[in-house]
Amino acid sequence: MKTMIAASAAALMSVSSLAAAQELRLPETDYEMTVRIHDHSSGHQQEMEMRHRDGDFRMAGEFQGQSAIVLLNPVERMSTILVDMQGTRMAIEMPMGDEVTLPLADDRFGEVIGNDTVAGEACTVYRIEDEEIPGGEAHGCMTDDNIVLRVDIPDQGTAFEATQFSRASQDASLFTVPDGYQRMQMPGQ
Repeated sequence: MKTMIAASAAALMSVSSLAAAQELRLPETDYEMTVRIHDHSSGHQQEMEMRHRDGDFRMAGEFQGQSAIVLLNPVERMSTILVDMQGTRMAIEMPMGDEVTLPLADDRFGEVIGNDTVAGEACTVYRIEDEEIPGGEAHGCMTDDNIVLRVDIPDQGTAFEATQFSRASQDASLFTVPDGYQRMQMPGQ
């Protein structure tokens, strides 16, 4: 189980960690999108469904062959992994460590370096500077309402990219633990 949780955390990594002191710019609207995440260190690539509602995020995908849903609240720095392991439904709650991140705009999004279109949406390309990113910088393409649609790392390629996108109202029940799940709490990672 712990291996699957670690894999879940790794799959949710963006190009850099969210430091608690950084000023987040949360998306200003509800949306759903399909994203492709590429971990350049392992070569692993996967697609996930990502949804946003009022500052909460929901990501659904497969982690080491196991389907799971991850609920994230970046303001409260909490994550919940929902899994069904051979009929045992578990909601594993834990603090979000810096290694579990979302591609969110923050104060590292600096100089504007261009414009582009990703998944049919216009976005502005910003230089992101962070010493933890290979080469010290990345390029993030963000909509005017703070939705990051793509993150590229120079000389490595795309780390995160929306392949389908829709601004749409999201049902609140998608962002809560469903009935029938056994809640488990794990200490910080």
